[in-house]
Amino acid sequence: KVKIDDKEADLLRTNFMLQGVMVPAGRHTLEFEYRPSRTPMVISIIGRVLLIAAMIAYVIPQRMRKPENDANPKE
Repeated sequence: KVKIDDKEADLLRTNFMLQGVMVPAGRHTLEFEYRPSRTPMVISIIGRVLLIAAMIAYVIPQRMRKPENDANPKE
């Protein structure tokens, strides 16, 4: 969001990375406010939870399985 002298103004897309604002001639106060989207954060958290769950699902059965050598002890 952008404000010019405490009034909301339109953000203009100037190229792929930048944005611009049309400012009238004279002295003005510009205020820019950036609020990132929550979608990437939510996707990252879900991905981490799934990764941890997959690691736990793999490690626990591996540790519970007895080695074959211990199943038939030598006499």
